[in-house]
Formats: sequence, structure tokens, C-alpha cells
Amino acid sequence: MLCSEFAARTTAAAFIELNNKLKAELDVKEDMIKIPFTNRERFRTMHPDRLVKILSDAGCITEMERTDTEKKYFSFANREKEKKDAKESGVHGRE
Repeated sequence: MLCSEFAARTTAAAFIELNNKLKAELDVKEDMIKIPFTNRERFRTMHPDRLVKILSDAGCITEMERTDTEKKYFSFANREKEKKDAKESGVHGRE
């Protein structure tokens, strides 16, 4: 669960930084991690929903079943409806 734009940008930057460090450490030119971001991606405006969509579309992540604590404290009914509406309309999150 990513809760802010800062967390989304930091996560994306961590992937890129890790890849760069691995390449330098192993003295190779090719990417060690398949990073699903394009050069055109605007990280300054990266929203959590956008990051999750990119990672999900690339097969990097899968949605886990909600824990009892999550179900107790967070309402997911609206989120599921939003996802269904977005899928039907062809719109994905806050892109």
C-alpha cells in the first residue's frame, strides 16, 4: 500500500538506483533489473495509483488478499467500485 506521491517517487527511484549500483558493482552495461518505466515517465507527478498500474501491467506485482486489520480499519468498497468503473471506461487511476 503506497500512501503518497513521495512514497511512489521514492520507490521508483529506488528501482533505478539499485539497477545502477548493480551494474557498477558487477561492471556490466546491460540492466540487471527490468525496470518497467519509460524515459518519458514524469516522476515529479508520479501518483501511487500510477506506480501500482505500471508495476501491475509489467507483471512485477500482484494484489494480495486483504488482512483482517485492513478490512477492519479501511473501506475498500469504494476502491473496488472505482477500479471497476475505470476498467469499464478505459481510464486507469489518476493518470
